[in-house]
Amino acid sequence: MDDQEKSLWKVCVRCFTYNHLPYIVNTMDGFCSQETNFPFVCTIVDDASTDGEPEVIKRYLEDNFNMNDHSIVRNEEYEDYFLTYAQHKSNKNCFFAVLFLKYNHYLKKSKGPYLKEWMDYAKYIAICEGDDYWIDSNKLQYQSEFLDAHPDYGLVYTKAKAFIQDTGRMWNEIG
Repeated sequence: MDDQEKSLWKVCVRCFTYNHLPYIVNTMDGFCSQETNFPFVCTIVDDASTDGEPEVIKRYLEDNFNMNDHSIVRNEEYEDYFLTYAQHKSNKNCFFAVLFLKYNHYLKKSKGPYLKEWMDYAKYIAICEGDDYWIDSNKLQYQSEFLDAHPDYGLVYTKAKAFIQDTGRMWNEIG
């Protein structure tokens, strides 16, 4: 990562996913819909999913990201993962760094340092797992503005609703 990339993002979204095929498109749509006045990077770590999720993520990148902009795009192989990094086609503040792990790190209790590269150079970290998604396109903007205005705060969160898959109903709001 060069010095220009290191200072690029205000927020790094951390998203771990494993076999979340039914949800991952909604998750990525929620990231891409964020309306911010600052750049942010969404680090999606697919932990060697076996349900077809990696293929869906790759297709999503091809359909929605500038995969031919060689000044930005990175496609690299490392010992433990493949990395794809690109900028969204229309939301120029949205970048994805997708790490496709070569083997399931959770099962092997392996904790690779692969996210350090991305999180160390962001002012804030946001978390959204691969089976969750955001419905408010201003979420990152609101939260970063609040944290900027209140430096004595170390954490913010928003209300959440749980979808009960078996019943198809929403559970009470959390938060």
